[in-house]
Amino acid sequence: MEDIDIWRSANQLITSYGDKAAEVAAGKVIEMQRAKDGEGMAVWVSVMLAIRELTKDEVDPGSPIN
Repeated sequence: MEDIDIWRSANQLITSYGDKAAEVAAGKVIEMQRAKDGEGMAVWVSVMLAIRELTKDEVDPGSPIN
């Protein structure tokens, strides 16, 4: 997935879910991890990090991404 697509996806999640966007992306990371889909997991980690950058969210110690 291209970087621009990561940022677009992050922006779309923020538009759709507001301050829950990072939580939605984290859920997708976990979903991909359970499915043993490493490529999908990497994409969702990138989206989640982009959301955090765009919203400057604090890192949750319980988050799968630290």
